[in-house]
Amino acid sequence: MGPLDTPPNNRHRASFTPGMLTLFVFANPLMTVPDKLVLQSPAPDKTDLAAKVWSPRQKTRWALANGIVSGQPSTPEYQASRKDHKGLEPRMAIPSTPQDFCAEFDIRFSGGTFTKLAPFIEYGHHKARFSFRKDGLSLDADSGKAKLATTDKVTFQDGRWYHVVAEQKGDEVLMQVDGVTLYGTHPSLKEPATKGAAGLGFCGTQGGTIDIRDLKAWSIKPDYAPGWSEVKAKLVGKS
Repeated sequence: MGPLDTPPNNRHRASFTPGMLTLFVFANPLMTVPDKLVLQSPAPDKTDLAAKVWSPRQKTRWALANGIVSGQPSTPEYQASRKDHKGLEPRMAIPSTPQDFCAEFDIRFSGGTFTKLAPFIEYGHHKARFSFRKDGLSLDADSGKAKLATTDKVTFQDGRWYHVVAEQKGDEVLMQVDGVTLYGTHPSLKEPATKGAAGLGFCGTQGGTIDIRDLKAWSIKPDYAPGWSEVKAKLVGKS
């Protein structure tokens, strides 16, 4: 693998938002060993999203500009025509994400209001959901029936860019958000999604917008990352 194919290590980047400066510290995968680069954000000069990669859900509206994939809810006309699944929150899936994978990206949620679940990042439809709340971040599995982990060390901030490292291996999932880690395991996680979209998924606030940039995803090697046993013991001990 060349340097562009390898997860960044100890690099920093400043992100400017009106009235806000965010300094990212790029994290390494903790559980998995990346193998082949299988997905990557469109180049900055592209203006069309590849339909084979990006799959908007519930007729929500998405656009690409300067390498940033941006989503907003469906049109009022569409919402009025539906009894459910109205696209009130921008939703996107990337079905070509491998079942076992490592990914990294930046994500920003802006405007809108919270729902019972949203905003969230998920691994497979209803399989594993990492929900952002004003008081922290939570992880559940099996359509929300299994509550796996919570943390108050990272909280929702409107318009803030978050740097995410996402990993899945078998029945284990992990996500780092600005260096804060949530981990969980559940038998249902190793099964393919039975409905909806497979792969990485994103859902914003109701009436709000999502921006995604610098997304990369890799298949993973069979072995766990060096030192994973020690890291896992600490994570499980916190739960």
